[in-house]
Amino acid sequence: MRAARLAGQASVIEAFLPCLDTFKEGKKSITDETVLKGVEMIENSVNEALRNLGVEKIDSIGKVYNPHLHNVIAVVNNPDQDDDIIVDEYQAGYKFNDKILRYAKVIVNKKEGN
Repeated sequence: MRAARLAGQASVIEAFLPCLDTFKEGKKSITDETVLKGVEMIENSVNEALRNLGVEKIDSIGKVYNPHLHNVIAVVNNPDQDDDIIVDEYQAGYKFNDKILRYAKVIVNKKEGN
């Protein structure tokens, strides 16, 4: 019964993840500071509710690439960065109950010649 309940919760949570992506994209086009603050308040409330349910955002930027958490969508060559360091995140990843709901889509550094 517990496994079925967790699977049901994971399904509902997965349905909300695109909403979080929409917040991120939508904020880029908001020029009014008051409106932006309001949208950020709503986004923070949604994130807090998900955290209270046990959802964890996967850390990415500045971390070492981990194929169990991240999907590489692009590679850059920055000689000032170490290999396999995530330099940007295209789409956030999330875990729930130690299960990956969605892998983070990331951009990773690879020094030329490696």
